[in-house]
Amino acid sequence: MECFKEETKDLFLDINPNIDEIAKETEELDKKVDLNEKKKVVKEEKYDHQDVFEEEEEASEAEEVSSEAEEEEEEEPLPMTYREKKKLETAKRKAEEKEKKRKEKERHRAMMKEKNREKARQRYWKQKEEKQKEKEKDEKEIPKK
Repeated sequence: MECFKEETKDLFLDINPNIDEIAKETEELDKKVDLNEKKKVVKEEKYDHQDVFEEEEEASEAEEVSSEAEEEEEEEPLPMTYREKKKLETAKRKAEEKEKKRKEKERHRAMMKEKNREKARQRYWKQKEEKQKEKEKDEKEIPKK
């Protein structure tokens, strides 16, 4: 067992029972670090005019590159997902049903127009016959008087 104690001795931390000592050490370290040292630690990045603004030639080159990239993206669309395919199929089916319904309505309207015209013709001839009968009746009655 003693052989294991020597090997595992470095694996465990030494615990200092005096917490006050540790607190004092950290306070001293905090006081020693001054503002200048803190500034050195924080990296400051400064940009000059050339970094921020591009020249006209570079700007036009950047636009050309970005337009070429956009064209490449447009040429190779991603394959459709299952959901998109189903959505497209549903839209096609609904469009076909709508067109079928519209054609059926149009056919029904044409049938009803013709039916109404036929009824109007029959009514016209019936009224014409009635007027003819009344005329004949009036002609017969006048000579009798």
